Amino acid sequence: MQHHLLETTQNFILKQSVKAFAHEGSSGAVKRTSGSPVEWGGMAGASSGLAAKAGVLALGLVPPAVAGTKFWPAVTRHPLIALTLAVLYELSLLAASFAGTVFRDLQ
Repeated sequence: MQHHLLETTQNFILKQSVKAFAHEGSSGAVKRTSGSPVEWGGMAGASSGLAAKAGVLALGLVPPAVAGTKFWPAVTRHPLIALTLAVLYELSLLAASFAGTVFRDLQ
């Protein structure tokens, strides 16, 4: 039961990440509120923007998966703590992304 809950949560997070990744489009460009296009991650070119997106996606998924695999006995004994830690990790990535966007807009 606990394994199924953790697997379902990981699948949900993966699907949401892929949706967000695909939603931004293949050009790699996002628009600022002023309307001027800027490359995602500050990189020039669509291919490097795609590489940056893939890197961010990997950064969001790989560390929690590796930690969950390494500490699997602890995850199965305390699934709510493991889920809380995974959510806190994702929120810290969101906060860092937001801070980077604010800093980039200030420059």
